[in-house]
Amino acid sequence: MDEADVFRLASEHTRHRMLVKLSRSGSATAGELVKATGRTQPLVSHHLRVLKEAGVLKSRRDGRNMIYSIRGKRIERAFEKMNKAAAEAARLCR
Repeated sequence: MDEADVFRLASEHTRHRMLVKLSRSGSATAGELVKATGRTQPLVSHHLRVLKEAGVLKSRRDGRNMIYSIRGKRIERAFEKMNKAAAEAARLCR
C-alpha cells in the first residue's frame, strides 16, 4: 500500500475521523470509534472492515471486544503527512 492508497481511504469523512482517533489514542474499540465519529455502529463496522481489508488497520481480541489500531509506522506516517498537508491547505485558504 502506498501513500496514495492511504490518502484515498482516509479521504472519506468517517474513516478519516476514525483514523484521527486511532492515531491519537493508539487503539480503540468499535464502541469508542462510534463515540468519536458520532456515526452508527453498523456504519463504523462497515468502515472498519474496509480499512482492515485494505491493510490499514489491525485488530486483536480482548475478551468480548475487538481492539483496533493502525497497522505499521509507514501507514501512520502517510496519514500524518496527509493531515499536515490538509492543515497547510486550510491555512493558505484563510
